[in-house]
Parts: sequence; C-alpha cells; structure tokens
Amino acid sequence: MDTQHRSRLAVKDKEFLDVVQRYLKSLGCETHIGSVNCALINRAVQTYKKEEVEKIESLIERDASTKTYKAGFLGGIFDAEGSFETRGTCLRIANYNDRILREVGDYLKDFNFSFRREEKDVRLLGGLPEVIRFFSLTRPKIQRKKTGVFGSALKQNGGEIQDIISVGKKRVFNLETSTKTFIANGFVSHNCYARFMLKYHRREEKWGEFVDVKINAPQVLSRQLPGLRRGLTWLSSVTDPYQAVEEEYRLTRKTLQRLLPYQFPITVLTKSKLVTRDVDVFRQFKECEVGMTIITLDEIVRQRFEPNSSTIADRLNALKTLHESGIRTYAFIGPLLPFISEETIDELAAQLKEISVDRVLVDRLNIKGGNWQSIQETLRRHYPELIPSFSEVVYSENNYYSDLKKRVANILRKRGLEFSFCY
Repeated sequence: MDTQHRSRLAVKDKEFLDVVQRYLKSLGCETHIGSVNCALINRAVQTYKKEEVEKIESLIERDASTKTYKAGFLGGIFDAEGSFETRGTCLRIANYNDRILREVGDYLKDFNFSFRREEKDVRLLGGLPEVIRFFSLTRPKIQRKKTGVFGSALKQNGGEIQDIISVGKKRVFNLETSTKTFIANGFVSHNCYARFMLKYHRREEKWGEFVDVKINAPQVLSRQLPGLRRGLTWLSSVTDPYQAVEEEYRLTRKTLQRLLPYQFPITVLTKSKLVTRDVDVFRQFKECEVGMTIITLDEIVRQRFEPNSSTIADRLNALKTLHESGIRTYAFIGPLLPFISEETIDELAAQLKEISVDRVLVDRLNIKGGNWQSIQETLRRHYPELIPSFSEVVYSENNYYSDLKKRVANILRKRGLEFSFCY
C-alpha cells in the first residue's frame, strides 16, 4: 500500500499564505497554493512531496522554550486567528483548541502581558500601549490586521510634558524607544518605523506635514534635573532634535543649556545641518558626541526617501565642522536600504574617513510601525523593478543582511574606521 505524504496550512487570508510560501521557499521548501474543500477556507499552502513534507516537519520541531520561538508563535497565531479593533483597542486571539489558547496565555505571561482568558479567545489588556508592544515584539506579517494602530492616538495629553524619568546610562543597540512624550517628526522619512507613535490626536495631515512642539520642555527639565541621577542623554531617538521649527523655538538648544551645569553626557543624532548652530554649547560639555544619519551618497535617493532633510553634502560638512571644533562625531548608516544603500557604501566610507568621524554605527531596515506602505510607494514610483527582491529581503528569512554586514565591515575596516552594528 502506498503511503501518502501531505503538508497543508489552510488560512482564509491570502496575504498570510503568500508570506508562508515565501518563507518556506527561502528555506528550500517548494510548495504551492491550492484549493481545499472547506466551507470557510478554500485555499492552502500545501505539498504532497515526501522530501518537502519531511523538511517542513523538521522546521516545526523547534525548541519551544526559547523567547524567539514564543514571540514567533504569538505573531503567527495572531496572523492566523487574531484581530485588533481600534475603537476598543482590543487585541484578541480566537481558537477552539484549548491547548493552543493555554499556550497563548503562557507565552503572554512570559513577556509580562496582562490578558483575559475567555472560553474561545484570549484578550490582551492594557490598551493601545500594550498592543503596540505586542506588535513590536511578535512582528505579525499581515499588515491589514495592524493598520488600526497606525495613526491611532495614545490616551495622553499632548502639548506639555508631564514628567521626565531618568533610566540611567544604558548601551543602546536599536534606535527604537517606548517613550510617550516627544515631538512628531517633521522630516518625511519614508523608511521611518516610528510614525505610529507620533500622533496624540487624529489628524488630516499626512506623516511629515505636522510637528507637535513641546513648548515647556526646558522648564520641565529645569524642575526635574536637581533630583535626577546623572546619566547619558540622547537627543533623540524617535524624533530628530533639529526640526526646521527648532530654528524658531530653540527647544533643543535650551534643553542643552539646562543640562550643561549638570554635565550629563550628551549624544545627538540628526539629519539636519542646523546642529552646527549649537557648537558653542556642545564644546562646554565634558562628554559629548554628535552624529549624522547618512544612508547613501546619492542625492537623488536622499530626495526620494528623506525629503525636507538636509542634503548629504550639508551633513558631511556639518560633521567636518563639528570635528574641527573639537567635538566627537559619528555617522549612523541606517537603515541600509536593500540594493540601494550598498551602491555608494565604499565611497561613503572614504568620505567619512576623510572628515575624521570617530565611529560609525550601522543598522538594517526594520519593517514595522506602518513604514512598509510608504517605502513601497516610493519604490513603486522610482524603483519598481526592485519591489520583488526588496520584499523578499525584508519579509523572509535570508542571508542578505548577514552577507551585507560582512561586506560593510570589510569596507569600514579597510578604511580604518571604528564601527559597530545594531543587528
């Protein structure tokens, strides 16, 4: 008697099936999307080949005790069975299998989530901040199910800062923050993944067309500083501290002046040449470094992905001015845009060496927070031929960024530059 081999994953959402098929293909498993005889679900990723079934079975047999597995499980089960309702900020995962719901609950506990177990679902508690943390941690792949978060407002009063809390000095590996008080980004960065955090109120303006100014930030800081423990101060992670409106409001300069008597170590990251205005203040800090984000030397690429920001030449000149003023400098090459940033990386390294930056920080592209739609629109307008390969890099497990990391490291090492990676 012949033995029939079959592996099938049936889900109603076509986007999810496409993601699964691409992922399996990247791991060497050939499958096809075909029809199934079911009233509610009529398509599935499937294969009937023995060798492919065995590959998939070996992939499924992973160590379920690791944090990576648990986060992946939660992201996958949300893609398959989850939903998010913006109005009630309710994220739920439904399933008729009691064992699966118990696993969902156990894994949520491991990540310190609060939840309520119902008969046929698990509901996340804590409102929008916890939903954002869930998506950031588990990284579900179906964008449609997460769009309710993008543009939603955290329930917190805007306009004035309420408090500042010191977290001491920490080494930061990823340019991401969970802060709830900030100024929205006035530079349009189509690759930025922090946009979903930057709207306290629902607006008609598009991302990059508004700035919420925390006009009392220096005053609040003055009240808080006497009781704060000295620690590294970063200006800024989610927000560029040198927005165009900074020239008028001078909030960053005033903040620096408040910090100066306490000699907090300062790290600045910006895309604006306006940073050179504050050289006189930077020079008075005992520990201070200023960095520029530069993802390419191609000015056309800069205009397409970072409109309204300073030109690449202006950024390089700003780093040179800062260095000549005795201020420690660094370049942040991030995110590395697949197949785009790499074209000028060698020349960029040469120019960074020429202007004597003290170190280089490199990061990959993160697809989260609703930035894929904006990136895809930019690619569609200017680089349509790159969309398939670009999508493959960011949505499936592959060696692109690990291979690029080795190449970039060799280039920076050859130029004699100190460097580190965020990934």
